[in-house]
Amino acid sequence: MKTHYKTAVISFFIGALIILSNNSARASHAEGGEITYTHLNGNNYTIHLSFYRDCFGITAPASVTVTIATTQCGLNNQLLLNPIPGTGQEITHPCGNNLSTCNGGTQPGIQKWEYEANYAFPAQCSDWIISAAISARNAAITTIQNPGSDDLYVEAQLNNLTSDNNSPQFGNAPFILATINKDLFFNNGLTDADGDSLVYSLIPARMAANTPVIYNPGYSSLQPLSSNPPVSIDAETGDIFIHPTALEVSVIVFEIQEYRNGNIIGSVMRDIQIYTTTASNNPPVIYGVNGTGQSSIYVLPDVNFSFNIFSSDPDSTDSLSISWNNGIPAATFSTIGFMQQTGIFSWTPQNSDVRPQSYDFTVSVKDNGCPENETAIFSFSIFV
Repeated sequence: MKTHYKTAVISFFIGALIILSNNSARASHAEGGEITYTHLNGNNYTIHLSFYRDCFGITAPASVTVTIATTQCGLNNQLLLNPIPGTGQEITHPCGNNLSTCNGGTQPGIQKWEYEANYAFPAQCSDWIISAAISARNAAITTIQNPGSDDLYVEAQLNNLTSDNNSPQFGNAPFILATINKDLFFNNGLTDADGDSLVYSLIPARMAANTPVIYNPGYSSLQPLSSNPPVSIDAETGDIFIHPTALEVSVIVFEIQEYRNGNIIGSVMRDIQIYTTTASNNPPVIYGVNGTGQSSIYVLPDVNFSFNIFSSDPDSTDSLSISWNNGIPAATFSTIGFMQQTGIFSWTPQNSDVRPQSYDFTVSVKDNGCPENETAIFSFSIFV
C-alpha cells in the first residue's frame, strides 16, 4: 500500500519571477506542450498537439506541422495540424477582481491551444515517431542556457507492428507554482483507454530531435531545479516530489512509456515549466481512503464500494473545492460540504474489469486564497 499525506502546490498564477522579467525577455511564448494520438479504425489515427502559450508573449501559431517518421520502414512524412474549434482557452484564473495578461490585466495568463488532424499510417512499424518543434521557449527560464533561442520539441512514439494503440491522455493542467521550503507533489493525471501499463520517468528537455537543451551547472533532467531533498518521481504512479529551495523558473519533461504484454507499445512526453515563489498562502491537503494513509485498494468485481476523500487547509478561513480527472469513467465522483469539501468515490466494477494493472485517477483540491489559488493533487489506484 502506498502512503499518501502528499501535498501538491499548483497554481494557475505564475510567480513574481516572470512578472518582473522585461518585455524583451518575454517575446517568446512557449510554456509547454505534448503530442497524443487516438486510434480511429484500421491504420487511421487522430494526431493531437496541445500547446501552452504565455499570453504576454507572441501569438500562438496558426497551424503546426508534425513529422511522422520511422527508421525501420524508411518513411518520413509531414502532417499539418490545424486549430480545433474554440481553441485558445485560458487555463489560468486569477482570483478576486484581478485580470490576467490574456484579458488586458497584469496577472500572468496561460492559454491552451489545441491542434489536430487525421492521419493514415502507411505501414506497420515498431518505431513511429510523431514530433514537432515550436519556436521559442520562454526566455525567462533560469536553469538552461539561452532558452529564448531554443525551440520547444515534443514527440510521441507508436509501435503498430502487431496491434493498434491509443496513447495515454493528460488530465491535469501542466503549470506548477512551487512554494519555497514547502513540499510539492504533482501528478499529470494520465489515463489510458487500452489499460496498458504506464511507466513514468524524467528526461532531458529538447530543442530538436535527439538534441537536448544545455542545462546550467547544477541542473539536469533529473534535478531540474534546486530541491532538498532532491527531486524524485514514482515510476509507477507518476507522482513527482519537489521541495524547492530557491527562486527559479525551470523546465521539467515527463516521459510515459506504455507496455502491453511486456512490450513497449508507445510513449508520450510532456514538456512544462515550474515556477518557484515565496507565498503566504498555505497549500490545502487531501488525505487517503477514508482519511487513512492508503491511496491504493483491492476490490472484487460485481461488488459496489465507495470511500471518502477528505480535505483540509492550515489556513482555516480558506474554502476548498474538490474535483477529479474522471480517470475511471464508469465510476462516480460527488462532493459534499461547503468550506472544506469531501469527495465521494463510488464504483461497481464488472467481471470484465478484472486485470493485473490498476485503475488510476487523481483528485484535486483548490483553495480560494489570494493572490494565488493553490491546489493539492493526489493519485489513487484501484485493483480489481
